[in-house]
Amino acid sequence: MEEVSHEPLLYTNQPQKAAKAFSYIFMLIFGLFALGAIVIGIYWLFLEGDLWIASCFSIPVGLLMGFIAWVAYDQNIREKEIKYEFVLNENGIDETRHYQKKNKVKENHIAFSDMDKILIGNYVNRIINTNGIDFFKFGVLVIVMYKDKYFFQRIFKANELTEWLIRMTDKNVPVYYTPYDLKQAFIDRVHYDVDFSKIDGIPWEEVEKLPPVEHEMPGNPFKEWQDENIELMKKNVKQKKTSKVDRYVTLAIFIYALFTGAVIMPQLPLEDGTFAMSDLLLLTVLLVNVLIPLVFVYWRSHTKWYMPFIYFIVASAGNCLALLFVILFTNIPLLFGSALFTNGMLLVFLWYPALIIMKLAKVVFLFIDKHNLL
Repeated sequence: MEEVSHEPLLYTNQPQKAAKAFSYIFMLIFGLFALGAIVIGIYWLFLEGDLWIASCFSIPVGLLMGFIAWVAYDQNIREKEIKYEFVLNENGIDETRHYQKKNKVKENHIAFSDMDKILIGNYVNRIINTNGIDFFKFGVLVIVMYKDKYFFQRIFKANELTEWLIRMTDKNVPVYYTPYDLKQAFIDRVHYDVDFSKIDGIPWEEVEKLPPVEHEMPGNPFKEWQDENIELMKKNVKQKKTSKVDRYVTLAIFIYALFTGAVIMPQLPLEDGTFAMSDLLLLTVLLVNVLIPLVFVYWRSHTKWYMPFIYFIVASAGNCLALLFVILFTNIPLLFGSALFTNGMLLVFLWYPALIIMKLAKVVFLFIDKHNLL
């Protein structure tokens, strides 16, 4: 049988010229807006009146837009630290990695004779639709298994998949298909040793329904494949991260309690033996204290139910310690009871309700997201 030759298929991680040009424009627009927002915000800080309030919004917005501009630069304009390309030719797959900083080139050749098998699974991207419900765009993940190693290629064009299949079958490499969605496993492989050989596959010639490459659907019919060992490791990592953030948040609340006890509370008006409700109390004590855990930890999966009580203890300790120091050097009334009462109100009406509301909101959001209801 005469051997059929095919044109090489070349791939690279270098951005196209059109993508670079668009990124330059995108970065320039967001960069100029970011610079303007930050400069105006700083200018407003030095003016009299209430313009400092506007600067509190202008500067963060400027920083956010600056970050977006940096992402555009980093993704499509800045020279990649590693220039990567590979070619699928008549001899197999030839990979080249050029390490820019070290000026080193690493090459890897995967011969067809070294390939144990090819596993093709679904690779499903969820596309956010701001005008309606999200939809899913389908591709495939090609996994070349050779010498106990893996080579991966994501394909989103049906004709491109056909080109790969022609070359693999011509070289008598066994090709298998799995109906699982392999996207998350592909992402996990960066941090974990995912064993893709555990995935069962159907010989490609026996597949009755081919993967819907290039198709778009309102739902994802493919079940996500999960390596149980990896899922357990990911859970442990999340628990450790949550515990670490819990410690940082607790420390932040304690430090802020020292500040409010030393600077804010001595200025607060009193009413019936406790702090009277005022804008200063609302904004600097109540709002900031509830936002710290709400922003950084309440949304995490493994937040402990008792953390609001810990916040109450450390906030009260920080307030009382700072007030004790102030009392030693100034003539102010004893405010320990007022501080404890305020922190008690924080616990009962803000810290704990915010935790419950956040957990319920997360359950609802995950349900809506899973079933693509919005």
